[in-house]
Amino acid sequence: NGSGVFAPEGHLVWDHGDVANKVLLIRPIHDHMWKPAATTFEIELSVFDGEHMVHLSRGTHPTEPRYKVQLFNHDPGILRISRGNAPTLGGVAVTLLGEGFLNNDLSILGNTAKSYAISVGATACSSTQWLAETAIRCVVPPGTGSAHAISLTVNGNWSSNATFTFDAPVMDSLLLYSGTSGGGHGMLGGRNFGTVDVGAEVLLGDTACQPTLWVSASSMSCVAAPGVGGNLPVSMVLHRNTSQEQSGVAPTRFSYRRPVVSSTSLRAQTGTLPIITVRGANFGLQDYMPTARVGVTACKATAWTSDTEFACVVPPGTGDQPVSISVENGASNPAVAPRFRYLDPPVTVAIAAVPWQDGVVNRSITITGRNYGTTPTQVSVAIGGTQALSSAWVSSTAVVATISPGAGESKDVRLAVYAQSASGQTSFTYRAPTVTTALPAEASPDGNTTLTLSGYGFGMADYSPVTSVGMTSCKSTVWTSDSALQCVTAAGTGVVDIRVQVDNQQGPGTEYAYLGPRELSLVP
Repeated sequence: NGSGVFAPEGHLVWDHGDVANKVLLIRPIHDHMWKPAATTFEIELSVFDGEHMVHLSRGTHPTEPRYKVQLFNHDPGILRISRGNAPTLGGVAVTLLGEGFLNNDLSILGNTAKSYAISVGATACSSTQWLAETAIRCVVPPGTGSAHAISLTVNGNWSSNATFTFDAPVMDSLLLYSGTSGGGHGMLGGRNFGTVDVGAEVLLGDTACQPTLWVSASSMSCVAAPGVGGNLPVSMVLHRNTSQEQSGVAPTRFSYRRPVVSSTSLRAQTGTLPIITVRGANFGLQDYMPTARVGVTACKATAWTSDTEFACVVPPGTGDQPVSISVENGASNPAVAPRFRYLDPPVTVAIAAVPWQDGVVNRSITITGRNYGTTPTQVSVAIGGTQALSSAWVSSTAVVATISPGAGESKDVRLAVYAQSASGQTSFTYRAPTVTTALPAEASPDGNTTLTLSGYGFGMADYSPVTSVGMTSCKSTVWTSDSALQCVTAAGTGVVDIRVQVDNQQGPGTEYAYLGPRELSLVP
């Protein structure tokens, strides 16, 4: 009655003293997702009243609280469709096969006309034709996108358990030119672009045209957004970020105008490798992390400044090299680029050394030649493979170096001006090992006398020196310092020379005598 309501837990409540018959109406909730089988379910009904006896009337068993209910589905059901796609222009007949389409044959006596409606997505079919209780035909309307629900209504009952997809856009041609600043207008030709503007996007690589304008079912207009790169894929997206999203990729690719290098702030190296400013066009309206090169070698660093300028820290190199840049996968043409000239290969002509001085460990040498740069530049010197303690540019023809302690003669001198090694054969000889005194003053002819030798040139480190007394080498030589050695003599006689060899260099002899008779030379 008017006061009867359902509480959230499912109770039906009415006023005290109301004696009218009550009817409980159960309406199943359904979602039009068609299921062909009938469904059976039970309802348990219980009634409680504190004052009166309640009778439940249900056929022959009025006291049985369980009621069985069978629900039959009268909605039409689509089992399959004759085809699941069509061009965006529509006009294609599609047959829906299923159940529950009812009989619309009006030649049957007493049969009444039924109402039918079919839509693809939100758009009704251009025409609908009943064929049989299990078949109905629809002429598909124009549309775009994928997975559109097909809705079928028969006499007010409806279901939507099938989908239909329009053919994806196909791009056959692209006519578009643009610099990296964008703004280039172009046209795309193809098919399945739709009969109305559905907000399609054309992408050049990952960047959408700004804007994309629909022209016709076979034509789109695109205004290129700012960007860089070459050989970029061209794609079209319809209904982005929806369940109907659909895309196609063009067989041709798009390239922004390639970078052009027109000038550099410096054309040649004069000393230290410089930072040069490179000017041109199509470097990008933002920093796309370009890579500049001098010749085939990448700059030590490339700093984008604008669409027309960047800076390059020139890498080591030789000769006369083109300056180029690549942005994304678009590269300038080095064949028409300005060039940067490195210093001519350095040449070593001579070496002059400061005279050796006792007590002076580190010695200075001057290397002379040519092509060392007209301004201060980075140089390095190595003697016999050992790097000098310091190297410094003096002029375009001179370099000074403080050599590392060493030993030996005719050691190769290597000079490098940045990455260029100097040509020319030059060598350096360390101070020869020389004995000035030997103690004791005389040695036993039987040998095994330990001599303490003083002098210079024995080496600032142990180079395994060898000491000879006469023609015979000492049994052992122990290095102590650059000015001291110890030697255990072999057997010998007479007056002989003591010599020390360090590395591959043997010093001058110093007279020394064994004990015993000596050969005298008489002069008349």
